[in-house]
Amino acid sequence: MFESGHSPGLVSLAALFAGEPARASATDLELPGLVDRLVRGGLPGALKLTQEAARRFNIDYLDQMSRVDIGGDGRLDHDPHKVSALLRSIARNTASEARIATLASDLSGDEGGFARTTIDRYLDSLRRVFLLEEQPAWLPALRSSAVLRKAPKRHLVDAALAVAALNSDARRLMKDPNTLGLVFESFVYQHLLVYGAELGATVYHYRDSNGLEADAVLQSSSGDWMAFEMKLGVGQVDAAARNLLRLRDTVAADPPVALVVITATGYAYLRPDGVSVVPISLLGP
Repeated sequence: MFESGHSPGLVSLAALFAGEPARASATDLELPGLVDRLVRGGLPGALKLTQEAARRFNIDYLDQMSRVDIGGDGRLDHDPHKVSALLRSIARNTASEARIATLASDLSGDEGGFARTTIDRYLDSLRRVFLLEEQPAWLPALRSSAVLRKAPKRHLVDAALAVAALNSDARRLMKDPNTLGLVFESFVYQHLLVYGAELGATVYHYRDSNGLEADAVLQSSSGDWMAFEMKLGVGQVDAAARNLLRLRDTVAADPPVALVVITATGYAYLRPDGVSVVPISLLGP
């Protein structure tokens, strides 16, 4: 959003990494405007189109990638219909730790079902043509006896492609808060990945056997780290902040340089408990 001019970048990720407090007035962007960005995406060919034309562009792009680019990956067993079905399944499970078995179960009614080896091969192809991003699990030392989960989260390279794979649009997303929340998480992950690359940082996620999770953990090569929760509603901020503070107290590493709840809109501020609240519409590199 900073690169496309839809965020003034008043809260810098680099500044947060340096320990500076998050403070900025709200922008004019409301939730419908943010959902418009989710549907449009960032592919250059769609940037100047209407929302519906951009949505169709993204659908056609996925179709072309399924038929041409994946097919040109040297796989004799390529089936574009199966690739499309897998893309829909990834989109349905975006920003989640869907294992191969989960995807296979999800696809059991599509195109006669999928063998796990087929899913593995197609996932590998999707990675190599830059359609699939995998967010690795963070594996720090813990103070507790919890067991760390190691499965990655999967995202299509642009959250708008997940919307396209589901053949959804802004109206349907607004009526489906669960799907909108997952697509929003994937959208924020995109931003952390891009902005974090300038800092030489890696974006992880955290989950342990005690049920403690963090949507994203950004860690530099020196070991400094920040943890993030992504929440669409302001009513979810308190619970998200408590979760981040619990993570801080669980990890045996040095304390985080920042704990951040990323919201959809509003203003940026530092809570009394030390957790920053930052709308994606104010975040920049």
